[in-house]
Amino acid sequence: MSNDKYTVRQVSYPSGGIDVNALLFEPAGVTEGAPAIVHHPSHKSPAKHYEWYLGKFAEAGYVGLGIEQRGYGSGPAGQSDRGGPLQQGDIADGIGFLSGLPSVDAGRIAVSGHSNGAALALIVSSKDPRVKACLSLAPKTDWIKALRGAKEWKPDFYALTVKEMTGGTPPEVDPQPFLERSPIRYATDIHVPVLFIVGAQDWVNPSYHCTDMADALKRAGNEHVAVEIIDEVEHFFCQRHFLGYRFDAVTEPALRWLDRYVRES
Repeated sequence: MSNDKYTVRQVSYPSGGIDVNALLFEPAGVTEGAPAIVHHPSHKSPAKHYEWYLGKFAEAGYVGLGIEQRGYGSGPAGQSDRGGPLQQGDIADGIGFLSGLPSVDAGRIAVSGHSNGAALALIVSSKDPRVKACLSLAPKTDWIKALRGAKEWKPDFYALTVKEMTGGTPPEVDPQPFLERSPIRYATDIHVPVLFIVGAQDWVNPSYHCTDMADALKRAGNEHVAVEIIDEVEHFFCQRHFLGYRFDAVTEPALRWLDRYVRES
């Protein structure tokens, strides 16, 4: 995956009782003081699927850490707490790993994620003072609201999610585990700049998850919040009617956000 603009190497760091594997993207010629970003992928996706994303940032001078998520690339296979404290800790410990690299300015680290990873990035932003900014790509921000609808029209998804999160206890019986994984619950504690990017035709995590969360952040006093809704694009940023991916519509606003709130801070 390396080229003349950046290198990619496999690394690992301890977190929550396992070694978390990751891909480290390093800009060519950068030896110290670079801004950086930690990225968590969507549920079950590997880090290599996001080279289009982290590679673009590396070309622009950012050190990037692409996490191989717990249960699907790190630790025992299939063992994940699906957006819970362990996966949140994997991002936080990834920040610590980057902070210890000579090539990274520890005061300029952003967090990012896609889908499940996007929710994780938001929650970590509410808790970790080292986070400088957040990029949240197509998150699910309110699990209670989402599952209330899914129970009727996507019962298989409802059952699988409940099993993954609680072992089978539904939110109607015990809502707490679902609230703990819902970023909207943490809106009053997220003070860093947040950019949401989502496809207008995303039926996995519809755009209301981003707009509702953005509204909650603004009501809580966060003035640095924006939502980019990409027309004719679905959850994995593929254009409808088999017209290819719109990765540029993701990386361009994301890079502008990073430059404004991380590089120039």
